[in-house]
Amino acid sequence: MSQPTTFTPPQSTHWPSSNFVLAAGTATFQPSTRKVLIIQDTSRTRPGTPRESCLWFLPRGRKDIGESIEDCAVRETLEEAGYTATFLSTPHATLQPTGSNSSIGPHTEAIHLQVMPHTLRRPVRLPEKLGDLCLYVAFWFLCTIPADAVRVPDYGAHFVGAHERGYDSELVEVGEAVKLLSGGRLEYREEGERGCVVERRTGRRVRWEDVEAEWAGGVEALVVARGWEALKKAVEDGWMDVAEDAGGS
Repeated sequence: MSQPTTFTPPQSTHWPSSNFVLAAGTATFQPSTRKVLIIQDTSRTRPGTPRESCLWFLPRGRKDIGESIEDCAVRETLEEAGYTATFLSTPHATLQPTGSNSSIGPHTEAIHLQVMPHTLRRPVRLPEKLGDLCLYVAFWFLCTIPADAVRVPDYGAHFVGAHERGYDSELVEVGEAVKLLSGGRLEYREEGERGCVVERRTGRRVRWEDVEAEWAGGVEALVVARGWEALKKAVEDGWMDVAEDAGGS
């Protein structure tokens, strides 16, 4: 009886189907300046375009085979935004990610902000075919950079795709980030000790259900708002010291 034929696929860093993407990204804050890291794709912007009409987004990208989801988030932040981010981790957790290169220490757990399941449609053909759909699932983590963080000098030199050539990262205030990520449709409002995201036109408070799986920019705006609230609580509860971030004792 003949032995069954075996097949060893060629080594690749990507999953075999581009119709399903598992990804990770970060909301990376600089606590000492109250700013968050966002990216603009300048290649899609005409000269004179208002900032709110430009394409802005948080650093994120596809997870490689054999890479932990946490390592993917940090790598994509470095590649797309040019900064080495550190997870803001809970001080009491007992879990540790599986990736050997993760920046999370023992007995801590990275703060996971949100999962974004986003159904993308390729250019529509009639009749619609299964190949026209792509499921993009992104895991978002809360990270920080110190006050003296500097964007790597060769930022952009190691972009792996043509779509990244126009990327330019900025540190902006939280309110501006929410506005830019949402194309001017949303704004962040401080309400006492907590803040919220509202529609600029109506003043209506925006929930996850209003944007999830429908509008990536809205999801990322809410990720920033949720991350900022978590960061403020960490300072309030005493397990993060902004003075240390600023270089104090």
